Amino acid sequence: MSEQQLLRFDFADRPLRGTAVRLGPQWQAWAAQLGHGPLLTSVLGQAAVASLMMASHLKFRGRLNLQVQDGAGVSLLLSQVDDTLQQRAMLRATDAGRAAAHWGELVAGGRLAVLIDAESAAERYQAVVPAEGKTLAANLAMYFDQSEQLPTRFWLAADAQQAAGVMIQQLPGETARGAPPSEAFDTAVVLGDTVTEDELLGLDSMALVHRLFATEGARALDRRDVTVACRCSRARIATLILSLGAEDIEQLLQEQGQVEASCDFCGQQYRYTPEEARALFTAESAEPPSDALH
Repeated sequence: MSEQQLLRFDFADRPLRGTAVRLGPQWQAWAAQLGHGPLLTSVLGQAAVASLMMASHLKFRGRLNLQVQDGAGVSLLLSQVDDTLQQRAMLRATDAGRAAAHWGELVAGGRLAVLIDAESAAERYQAVVPAEGKTLAANLAMYFDQSEQLPTRFWLAADAQQAAGVMIQQLPGETARGAPPSEAFDTAVVLGDTVTEDELLGLDSMALVHRLFATEGARALDRRDVTVACRCSRARIATLILSLGAEDIEQLLQEQGQVEASCDFCGQQYRYTPEEARALFTAESAEPPSDALH
């Protein structure tokens, strides 16, 4: 299926909202480029879908980061989404992770964090919970229960061909923080729990939402295009080189004969000859001073 969109929906007069995402060809290309095994690819795809759904309800300019750190099988899993719904994800596995059988083995002893890196300092946010449970979906439900105190549930699936998911959430402000979920939310969760992995990966988003929640008045609100792609570029690597300073770069050139850097997300390699690396500092020093106040 070629769908590569995020669908937002509501439940008519019920105090709920929902989101569904399907990633197709771009995810397939990304997964092939990273080359992880089936479990790691599935986990990474699920994180990609979950982070997109979480970001879709935030009104900010910046990035949302969903990450797991220091797990027994995963030293770092990171899915990053910006305000245009451009997403990229990466994963660093240990030897134990490459042999793991499920989510719990991958993340045992680790931490799951959600970080909002917004342009406005007032909107920046970070929350951390233990990385645990049988699935990423269960771990995220725990995160929302503990950190946001906002009843939220996820259904996620991914393989090397596609990734998809559904999220439902009780509307903020409908109940006091920490109060039990509404009856409408509980009913929607029971219905959502009937979904199968084949349905998540095999149905388009609207058909999936209708299959699960038609009896609860689910209706589409809007669709947004999603992009799975890296934001790395030669210009960004040049900025990194400049930040290291001319002295350190000169020492690196003496030791290695060139400057090499690779993107942590997509693995793209960037190489600078001595002439190219030194020219960056020459160009920087030639720039006229700025009149802007700092």
